[in-house]
Amino acid sequence: MTARRRPGARPGNVLTALLAAWALLLCGSCSLVPVVYDSVTDRPAVVPLDVAHGRLESLFGETLAAVQPPVQWTDPAYTAFPVLSGLCGTQGCHPTGRAELQGIRWVRTRVSAARYRTLLDQVARRWTEGGHQVERRDQELVLRAPGHTTRLWWLDAATGCVRLESSVADVEAPGGAGGIETHPFGHGGDGSRGCASVTDPYWSG
Repeated sequence: MTARRRPGARPGNVLTALLAAWALLLCGSCSLVPVVYDSVTDRPAVVPLDVAHGRLESLFGETLAAVQPPVQWTDPAYTAFPVLSGLCGTQGCHPTGRAELQGIRWVRTRVSAARYRTLLDQVARRWTEGGHQVERRDQELVLRAPGHTTRLWWLDAATGCVRLESSVADVEAPGGAGGIETHPFGHGGDGSRGCASVTDPYWSG
Protein backbone atom coordinates (compact mmCIF):
# COMPACT_ATOMS: atom_id res chain seq x y z
CA MET A 1 0.00 0.00 0.00
CA THR A 2 1.30 3.39 -0.88
CA ALA A 3 0.22 6.94 -0.25
CA ARG A 4 -1.56 8.48 -3.24
CA ARG A 5 0.75 10.85 -5.07
CA ARG A 6 -0.52 14.01 -6.63
CA PRO A 7 0.09 14.32 -10.40
CA GLY A 8 3.35 16.11 -10.98
CA ALA A 9 4.64 15.55 -7.45
CA ARG A 10 8.42 15.59 -7.25
CA PRO A 11 9.98 12.21 -6.34
CA GLY A 12 12.29 13.96 -3.89
CA ASN A 13 9.32 15.11 -1.85
CA VAL A 14 7.69 11.68 -1.51
CA LEU A 15 9.79 10.59 1.50
CA THR A 16 9.09 13.85 3.30
CA ALA A 17 5.38 13.52 2.63
CA LEU A 18 5.33 9.94 3.89
CA LEU A 19 7.17 10.88 7.09
CA ALA A 20 4.73 13.73 7.71
CA ALA A 21 1.77 11.42 7.14
CA TRP A 22 3.22 8.86 9.57
CA ALA A 23 3.73 11.56 12.21
CA LEU A 24 0.11 12.65 11.90
CA LEU A 25 -1.07 9.05 12.11
CA LEU A 26 0.70 8.67 15.44
CA CYS A 27 -1.28 11.61 16.80
CA GLY A 28 -4.22 9.76 18.33
CA SER A 29 -6.24 12.93 18.94
CA CYS A 30 -5.88 14.13 15.37
CA SER A 31 -8.82 13.26 13.15
CA LEU A 32 -7.28 15.01 10.16
CA VAL A 33 -5.20 11.95 9.22
CA PRO A 34 -4.26 11.75 5.53
CA VAL A 35 -6.09 8.99 3.68
CA VAL A 36 -3.78 6.20 2.51
CA TYR A 37 -4.73 4.44 -0.71
CA ASP A 38 -4.20 0.85 -1.85
CA SER A 39 -1.86 0.94 -4.85
CA VAL A 40 -3.74 -1.89 -6.59
CA THR A 41 -7.42 -0.99 -6.10
CA ASP A 42 -6.91 2.79 -5.74
CA ARG A 43 -9.37 2.67 -2.84
CA PRO A 44 -8.70 3.95 0.69
CA ALA A 45 -6.73 1.40 2.68
CA VAL A 46 -8.58 -0.46 5.41
CA VAL A 47 -8.24 1.16 8.83
CA PRO A 48 -7.53 -1.33 11.66
CA LEU A 49 -10.49 -1.57 14.02
CA ASP A 50 -8.49 -0.56 17.09
CA VAL A 51 -7.06 2.48 15.28
CA ALA A 52 -10.56 3.65 14.31
CA HIS A 53 -11.75 3.11 17.88
CA GLY A 54 -8.81 5.13 19.17
CA ARG A 55 -9.65 8.04 16.88
CA LEU A 56 -13.24 8.13 18.10
CA GLU A 57 -12.21 7.84 21.74
CA SER A 58 -9.74 10.70 21.34
CA LEU A 59 -12.29 12.93 19.64
CA PHE A 60 -14.83 12.15 22.35
CA GLY A 61 -12.29 12.97 25.06
CA GLU A 62 -11.38 16.22 23.33
CA THR A 63 -15.04 17.20 23.11
CA LEU A 64 -15.91 16.31 26.70
CA ALA A 65 -12.95 18.28 28.03
CA ALA A 66 -14.08 21.39 26.12
CA VAL A 67 -17.37 21.79 28.00
CA GLN A 68 -17.06 23.90 31.14
CA PRO A 69 -18.60 23.62 33.65
CA PRO A 70 -18.63 19.88 32.87
CA VAL A 71 -21.82 18.11 31.89
CA GLN A 72 -22.68 14.46 32.40
CA TRP A 73 -22.47 12.13 29.39
CA THR A 74 -23.74 8.65 28.63
CA ASP A 75 -21.19 5.93 27.98
CA PRO A 76 -20.13 5.66 24.34
CA ALA A 77 -22.00 3.16 22.17
CA TYR A 78 -20.07 1.78 19.18
CA THR A 79 -21.66 0.10 16.18
CA ALA A 80 -19.91 -1.31 13.11
CA PHE A 81 -22.00 -1.18 9.93
CA PRO A 82 -20.66 -3.59 7.27
CA VAL A 83 -20.13 -2.31 3.73
CA LEU A 84 -21.63 -4.65 1.16
CA SER A 85 -21.29 -4.97 -2.60
CA GLY A 86 -23.77 -6.16 -5.17
CA LEU A 87 -27.45 -5.41 -5.66
CA CYS A 88 -29.10 -6.28 -2.38
CA GLY A 89 -32.47 -7.93 -2.80
CA THR A 90 -31.85 -9.13 -6.36
CA GLN A 91 -28.41 -10.62 -6.82
CA GLY A 92 -27.52 -10.73 -3.18
CA CYS A 93 -25.05 -8.73 -1.12
CA HIS A 94 -21.45 -9.65 -0.54
CA PRO A 95 -19.26 -8.48 2.33
CA THR A 96 -16.34 -6.31 1.27
CA GLY A 97 -14.32 -6.74 4.46
CA ARG A 98 -14.93 -3.07 5.26
CA ALA A 99 -17.23 -1.35 7.70
CA GLU A 100 -18.10 2.06 9.12
CA LEU A 101 -17.46 2.36 12.84
CA GLN A 102 -19.84 4.78 14.53
CA GLY A 103 -19.73 6.05 18.10
CA ILE A 104 -22.52 7.94 19.86
CA ARG A 105 -22.70 9.75 23.19
CA TRP A 106 -25.57 11.78 24.65
CA VAL A 107 -25.41 14.55 27.22
CA ARG A 108 -27.27 13.47 30.35
CA THR A 109 -27.46 17.07 31.52
CA ARG A 110 -30.41 19.01 30.19
CA VAL A 111 -29.15 21.96 28.09
CA SER A 112 -31.61 24.84 27.85
CA ALA A 113 -32.33 27.12 24.91
CA ALA A 114 -30.47 29.86 26.77
CA ARG A 115 -27.28 27.77 27.09
CA TYR A 116 -26.88 25.52 24.06
CA ARG A 117 -25.00 28.13 22.03
CA THR A 118 -22.46 28.41 24.85
CA LEU A 119 -21.86 24.66 24.70
CA LEU A 120 -21.48 24.70 20.92
CA ASP A 121 -19.14 27.71 21.13
CA GLN A 122 -16.88 25.90 23.59
CA VAL A 123 -16.66 22.75 21.50
CA ALA A 124 -16.19 24.67 18.23
CA ARG A 125 -13.29 26.57 19.80
CA ARG A 126 -11.60 23.37 21.00
CA TRP A 127 -12.03 21.61 17.66
CA THR A 128 -10.68 24.61 15.75
CA GLU A 129 -7.70 24.93 18.08
CA GLY A 130 -7.04 21.24 17.46
CA GLY A 131 -6.66 21.93 13.74
CA HIS A 132 -10.06 20.60 12.69
CA GLN A 133 -12.25 22.15 10.01
CA VAL A 134 -15.59 22.98 11.60
CA GLU A 135 -18.92 23.85 9.96
CA ARG A 136 -21.19 25.86 12.26
CA ARG A 137 -24.97 25.94 12.05
CA ASP A 138 -27.51 27.31 14.49
CA GLN A 139 -27.97 24.11 16.51
CA GLU A 140 -25.16 21.97 15.14
CA LEU A 141 -21.43 21.58 14.64
CA VAL A 142 -19.98 19.36 11.91
CA LEU A 143 -16.34 18.28 11.74
CA ARG A 144 -15.29 16.72 8.44
CA ALA A 145 -12.01 15.08 7.60
CA PRO A 146 -11.11 12.40 5.02
CA GLY A 147 -12.87 9.26 6.16
CA HIS A 148 -14.04 10.80 9.45
CA THR A 149 -17.18 12.80 10.22
CA THR A 150 -18.38 14.13 13.58
CA ARG A 151 -21.62 15.91 14.47
CA LEU A 152 -22.65 17.58 17.71
CA TRP A 153 -26.13 18.99 17.85
CA TRP A 154 -28.69 20.30 20.29
CA LEU A 155 -32.06 18.80 19.41
CA ASP A 156 -34.60 21.28 20.76
CA ALA A 157 -35.82 23.17 23.80
CA ALA A 158 -38.52 20.61 24.55
CA THR A 159 -36.03 17.83 25.28
CA GLY A 160 -32.83 19.77 25.99
CA CYS A 161 -30.93 16.82 24.50
CA VAL A 162 -27.47 17.04 22.95
CA ARG A 163 -26.13 14.24 20.76
CA LEU A 164 -22.51 13.61 19.75
CA GLU A 165 -21.96 11.24 16.84
CA SER A 166 -18.68 10.37 15.15
CA SER A 167 -17.79 7.77 12.53
CA VAL A 168 -14.76 6.43 10.68
CA ALA A 169 -15.11 4.90 7.22
CA ASP A 170 -13.20 2.03 5.58
CA VAL A 171 -12.63 0.18 8.85
CA GLU A 172 -11.80 -3.52 8.87
CA ALA A 173 -15.02 -5.49 9.35
CA PRO A 174 -15.15 -6.94 12.87
CA GLY A 175 -16.82 -10.14 11.68
CA GLY A 176 -20.26 -11.51 12.41
CA ALA A 177 -23.09 -12.32 10.04
CA GLY A 178 -22.89 -10.60 6.67
CA GLY A 179 -24.97 -7.46 6.44
CA ILE A 180 -25.65 -7.29 10.18
CA GLU A 181 -24.25 -4.48 12.31
CA THR A 182 -22.17 -5.51 15.31
CA HIS A 183 -21.03 -3.94 18.56
CA PRO A 184 -17.30 -4.74 18.72
CA PHE A 185 -16.73 -2.70 21.88
CA GLY A 186 -19.72 -3.77 23.94
CA HIS A 187 -23.47 -3.57 23.59
CA GLY A 188 -24.68 -0.51 21.68
CA GLY A 189 -27.56 0.28 24.03
CA ASP A 190 -29.98 3.16 23.70
CA GLY A 191 -28.16 6.13 25.24
CA SER A 192 -30.94 8.50 24.23
CA ARG A 193 -32.97 7.23 27.18
CA GLY A 194 -30.52 8.93 29.52
CA CYS A 195 -30.49 12.16 27.55
CA ALA A 196 -31.44 15.31 29.50
CA SER A 197 -32.20 13.25 32.61
CA VAL A 198 -30.08 15.46 34.88
CA THR A 199 -30.83 19.07 35.83
CA ASP A 200 -27.88 21.44 36.31
CA PRO A 201 -28.07 24.95 37.83
CA TYR A 202 -25.98 26.41 34.99
CA TRP A 203 -26.78 24.41 31.86
CA SER A 204 -30.47 23.80 32.50
CA GLY A 205 -31.39 27.33 33.57
